[in-house]
Amino acid sequence: MKTNLKSIVSLVALVVLVSACKLGTSKEDDPTPSGGSNSFAATVDGKSWKANAASGGIAVVGGLLTIAGKIDDANEISIQMVGKDIQTGVDYLFEIPANETNKNANLIYKRQNSPLFAKSGKVRFSTFTNKKIEGTFDAQVTDYINANAEIQSGTFVINL
Repeated sequence: MKTNLKSIVSLVALVVLVSACKLGTSKEDDPTPSGGSNSFAATVDGKSWKANAASGGIAVVGGLLTIAGKIDDANEISIQMVGKDIQTGVDYLFEIPANETNKNANLIYKRQNSPLFAKSGKVRFSTFTNKKIEGTFDAQVTDYINANAEIQSGTFVINL
């Protein structure tokens, strides 16, 4: 339980850090806006979940990638990971297996203002450029006390 509590505290600190950072891209990759719209959707516990707003980018300081879909202030899904050297076609896991710490990510599902953290699952990018981030994800999430949820068939398209 100490390890789980430590993980939860680390994830909450990460979310606070991400919230404080301005999302953008480095000057080297200065993207031009794409004309398309963003989308973020999934199936949560067998029910369709579609964000009203989707956004993403890489923090200028620290290189943290954040992709988020939001229905309202109380309900959102966000994925965070180090945005350096991301490859398409690779599964980035929400759990950290031995010797693969460079292939991990975090997912937080906020349901009615209660955060649930991914204990397993993955995110995979099909497109990752300075103009567009696109991919799929699934996760099993928990609050490590009594609440759990299953997120399946997640998709996102973020035009930068």
